[in-house]
Amino acid sequence: MNLTVFGIGYVGLVQAAVLAEV
Repeated sequence: MNLTVFGIGYVGLVQAAVLAEV
């Protein structure tokens, strides 16, 4: 597993959740 890709994907999920809440 590529940690970098996993990290970017996780950040993307968090940002998507924040955008959805605002």
